[in-house]
Amino acid sequence: MSRRLLLLAVLLALALPAPASAVENGDPAGAAEYPGLAFVGANTDGIGGIDRYCAGTLVGSRQVLTAARCATYGLGVPLPNAGFEVRLGDVTLADANVYDVADNNVHTGYDRTTGVNDVAMLTLAEPVDYPPVRVVDATETAAWAPGTSARVAGWGEIGGFFSEVLRTGDVTRRPDADCSSANFDPDTMLCAAGTPAADDENPCPGDSGSPLLVPDGPGSAALAGVFSGASCATAADPGIFARVGDNPLNGWVHNLTPEADFTFNHAPRASEPVSLMSISRHPEGSNYYTVFKWDFDANRSFETASPTKSVTHTFTAAGEQIVGLEVSKPGGDTASAYFAFNVGADPNTVPPGSGEPPTTTPPPPGTIAKPTAPPLATISAAKRPKVRGGHFRIRVKFAKTAPRGTAVIEVFRGKRIIGIARTRVRRGATKRVDVKLTTTGRRLLRGSATKRLKVRVRVRVGRRALRSKTLTIRR
Repeated sequence: MSRRLLLLAVLLALALPAPASAVENGDPAGAAEYPGLAFVGANTDGIGGIDRYCAGTLVGSRQVLTAARCATYGLGVPLPNAGFEVRLGDVTLADANVYDVADNNVHTGYDRTTGVNDVAMLTLAEPVDYPPVRVVDATETAAWAPGTSARVAGWGEIGGFFSEVLRTGDVTRRPDADCSSANFDPDTMLCAAGTPAADDENPCPGDSGSPLLVPDGPGSAALAGVFSGASCATAADPGIFARVGDNPLNGWVHNLTPEADFTFNHAPRASEPVSLMSISRHPEGSNYYTVFKWDFDANRSFETASPTKSVTHTFTAAGEQIVGLEVSKPGGDTASAYFAFNVGADPNTVPPGSGEPPTTTPPPPGTIAKPTAPPLATISAAKRPKVRGGHFRIRVKFAKTAPRGTAVIEVFRGKRIIGIARTRVRRGATKRVDVKLTTTGRRLLRGSATKRLKVRVRVRVGRRALRSKTLTIRR
């Protein structure tokens, strides 16, 4: 029997004795949502087939972060690489792609009895073409502070059978004082749960390894925790997560994750050449990468290739700039990142009346702005698109890493949707889209004394917003 048919047989026949739940009261994920979410199946009895179901998160081109309890036998001994089945690429298990595991790195300090250090990093046998989820840095504690809304996801049980479709739910990060477990360790654990209402959305043991996803800019999320799943979370008894957003676990995760980064040979200034040097990191050493590509116009296209770690560039204007770096090794890992930073004024330009060129203060050594992800789509249109027959046209350029699926284009006037369109995502391509106004939208435009209407256009795939832009349409 093939691995796919075997998994389907398990899905249809396996009933659990324990009342676990697939994100209790959660919603099925959309087809194009959460491309970085992984199903982590394991064979723990040696008989064959999958007898343990968990979640994981793609945090690198081959690296999947999950809970240690998902990657070990009952006594905490790491499972062999051949004991895993990792699925990625679709929220429906039967449609996802299957990947083998080449390495199972369980945190050496993991204690199954107490749940301390409940993290493991699985390295796939081959790189995958799905966007990884960013893991917050240790300095970003405000991103997951108590009271922060977050999201969990998993393929846990529904009515005695594991869910074939990924289910998601919203939880709130709770103060450490709310964590009632006797084994709670504030250095390596945090807690979160749904609101105390009839429709609480909480993770259960079948969702072990689920990421705690916190907001990370428009339409993006970052990982700050990993669900331990010793029991179902409730409002009165919040779920326990590995505290990945803080050290020591944050450093452990980053050390096992390929990451792109760069620095300058001096503070960048307009009209002055500056060298940008890769200081990218890899678990196998800083000399792992052999290919370096740069993006100087933040369009998600790495077009400037360099045979070495360093490249020279001249910024033509002062102010904030965004530059991306992609590092790779043929047949191996790829990592990319975008950084926002300020470019100083042209040192050869003398301000009127000053008599001296301006001075700039270089950034502190070793520091750089927080990674800034460029949009997954860009919207362009005429200066004031003309509405004809209730329709107007825009262009949407999708980034190469845009989520797959159908993009929905919505036109907002305040909080009201007054126009809509749909188009299939084509990664790296520009699509012409004909947007149709609703009856209300046409009425508002006809009633405008200026014959114009300012609107906000948003592009999304599922619940994930890719880009929004303000336009003025006219009749």
